[in-house]
Amino acid sequence: MIRSNTRKFTVVAFAALALVAGACGGDDEGGSGDQGAVVDKMMEVADEAGFELDRDCVADLVGQLSDADLELLAEADIDDDVELSPEGDALGEQMFTCVPQDALVEQIMTQVGGQEGVDDECLREVLEGMSNDDMQAIASGDSSSEAFTQMMTDILPCMELGG
Repeated sequence: MIRSNTRKFTVVAFAALALVAGACGGDDEGGSGDQGAVVDKMMEVADEAGFELDRDCVADLVGQLSDADLELLAEADIDDDVELSPEGDALGEQMFTCVPQDALVEQIMTQVGGQEGVDDECLREVLEGMSNDDMQAIASGDSSSEAFTQMMTDILPCMELGG
């Protein structure tokens, strides 16, 4: 059914990135030792998840974290579920902007491409046509957003009906 294929795509394609974004905060490794440690940790998490991140972008976001959020992240193990402030969570969602567009498309294609009922060429074309802002809106999990609705409209022709 198209709905389940589309949902599966959405969940698989953005869940891993949302986990990386949710785990991190954001800014400059040039400041405190905690900042450098958090940047290193975010780069390690991304690498283990198979995502490429722009280190300078991550450092910029980490530098914007409150001291309390920075301390929580610096002291946490990579697998810990850290409760950041609302501002820290918002910065975590911005981590999405630190993923180069081409690397993100490749990551999604690796996870979703080749599945039964998915036209890989069509999917790649749709993903390459999306802006980073649109992808960030989608990754935020707001399925009522205009970007999410547009993505679903654009992806439907890439899904095989009745499979």
